[in-house]
Amino acid sequence: MPKGNRRKKRRSVGRRVVTGLLVLGTFGAFLGAISLIGMLWFYGRDLPTVRELTEYRPPQTTRIVDRHGVLIGEIFSERRTVVPMDRIPRILVLAVLAAEDADFYQHEGLDYPGILRAVVRDVFAGRPAQGASTITQQVVKTHLLTPERTIERKVKELILARRLEQELTKDQILYLYLNHINFGHGRYGVQEASQFYFGKDVNALGISEATLLAGLPQAPTRLSPRTHPEAAKRRQAYILGQLEKKREDYWPDLRLDDIEKARTEEVTIVPRKSPEDAGPEILVAARSLLSETLDPEDLERGGFTVHSTIDLALQAEARAALRKGLDDLASRHKYPGPTDLAKAEGSATKDLESPQGAVVVIDPRTRDLLALVGGFDDNVGFNRATQARRQPGSTFKPIVMALGMKSRALTPATVILDAPAVYDQWKPSNYETWNYEGAIRLREGLARSINSVAVRAIDEVGPDKVVTFAEELGISTPLDPSLALALGASEVVPLELANAFATFAAGGRWVPARLFTKIERSDGSLVPLPKDQTARDVLSPAESYLITSLLQSVVSGGTGRKAQALERPVAGKTGTSNDARDAWFVGYTAHTVATVWVGFDRPRPLGRKESGGRVALPIWVDVMKRAEKGKAAVDFAMPSGVVTARIDPATGRLAYPDQPDAVEEVFLEGTVPTEVATPPEAVDSKTFLLEELTRGAGEPSP
Repeated sequence: MPKGNRRKKRRSVGRRVVTGLLVLGTFGAFLGAISLIGMLWFYGRDLPTVRELTEYRPPQTTRIVDRHGVLIGEIFSERRTVVPMDRIPRILVLAVLAAEDADFYQHEGLDYPGILRAVVRDVFAGRPAQGASTITQQVVKTHLLTPERTIERKVKELILARRLEQELTKDQILYLYLNHINFGHGRYGVQEASQFYFGKDVNALGISEATLLAGLPQAPTRLSPRTHPEAAKRRQAYILGQLEKKREDYWPDLRLDDIEKARTEEVTIVPRKSPEDAGPEILVAARSLLSETLDPEDLERGGFTVHSTIDLALQAEARAALRKGLDDLASRHKYPGPTDLAKAEGSATKDLESPQGAVVVIDPRTRDLLALVGGFDDNVGFNRATQARRQPGSTFKPIVMALGMKSRALTPATVILDAPAVYDQWKPSNYETWNYEGAIRLREGLARSINSVAVRAIDEVGPDKVVTFAEELGISTPLDPSLALALGASEVVPLELANAFATFAAGGRWVPARLFTKIERSDGSLVPLPKDQTARDVLSPAESYLITSLLQSVVSGGTGRKAQALERPVAGKTGTSNDARDAWFVGYTAHTVATVWVGFDRPRPLGRKESGGRVALPIWVDVMKRAEKGKAAVDFAMPSGVVTARIDPATGRLAYPDQPDAVEEVFLEGTVPTEVATPPEAVDSKTFLLEELTRGAGEPSP
């Protein structure tokens, strides 16, 4: 065959081979394209929509603050506070971009060279080994997809990243990223991280703090500046290097001097705050309020600010006063005190029990709860201030006397026979003594907490009526309508007893005590609070003043003398239940009402010679000194409807002219005695006693 023909034949074969390869290549490319389209269609069928991210509402921290805006505590599933982009400093944004995705504002959601590198490495690794994720992809991964590392999830991530770039602006995507990512120690988003590490708002961060913070999302635990400061510093140095390296291309206005300064500047990490133990009762109550007020979805999202009436400083000092009082009690009787048990370990406390207590402080004008201490420590599974039901002892006597004033059956000058008496096989006795005084005025009987006087008083007004009256004062626990009710035989709740006395202090108007004033959403709007019970007038101001006056005598010359340490007008009452199982003091000034209860959770005697005056009253004084600090000493104002008269202290009648031992007494208008006492030379004591017995002891003097 001629050489020319052979050359033509070889060229023809070559052309056919090239043509065949081109056809095969084209066909392969076509098949690849079809396969890619099919794969994208297959994995993109049931993907979540990216539009839901336009209404970004992640779980946020709910904060409970006191009356001055001081943080009491937080409730959260994820500790996060969402902030808008205009509150995030530009240097933090640049630091994050330098650390995570410098081309963020240039690409369309995907880093194609990075993806190619990742594919090569994945092939050699035999599994998804490197992510090559842009910030957009990270947003998709954390918001829209599950966290497993598979080829399928990666393909879905790529599809959604492109869709997200088409749906949202770059700033919107960055907003999602900066508010959502984990910065370690349970802090999510730049605001919580800034507060946790630096103790400042995110918009106050400088370049050194911003670059340190920007390095944490890569490995929040391993790079934590609290636990691994050197690793955090190395990561910060890398980010500063990236800022310098890419400055001319991406952020030319960033000064090199600032970068150099940040390299040598020491970043201060604020001390980690210990868990707040002053107000755990308030947190528990806030959770209950939120559960009652919000639907489950809003409750889960959080982001609320709950404004309480509590004064956190007073709350802390009230707990400290209670702790001191309980430890003092324990030391007197050599049994384990709360502090001892708090230091003991595990099984060492199994069979031990320490005394417990509760403190309630109320503003009588507003009924704001200023302090609410439910026990010695911050373990508030049981809040004794609001849940304990205990016998009030003699602190219930003023309720009996108040009804006596209201019904006009009694006056402060009513003479009652302090003598042994038996009622249906029950014989009341006076506290720690079997001595009796004979005829005694109601004021003195209450001041000295004489039991027989209280029993004869309730017999006069009627136990059933006392139960109804106590309910009007807010006592919700079951009360036994017996004569023993006057001595505090039925149980009450410390908070309810405190508010009953607040009613006396407020001129007779009962108002429900309140712990929270408002719930504020993150956008500033308010959540409606549950409606409280309706306020009601239980006593007139004049009737309330008489009770206050009687309770002042308890402090000035009775069982509550230690309250004089406040050096201002005080009204109050001690209380000790049978066998000293419960010790109380409830008292008030013109500004503040406080209740203190002390006892064992499983009722048993507190110890020999213990009483409300010895155990509860010193705690009350310590609490009230703090509560009254900076407030003027104000006397209780006498309202209209109250008159005064000079009376004979022995008989309760009007004093005879120039009687040397006459005392000034207060009365409701229309209840002043009309009979005048007889001078002592005109009657002997035997005649007087027979006269009083004939009159009927326990009846008010006319």
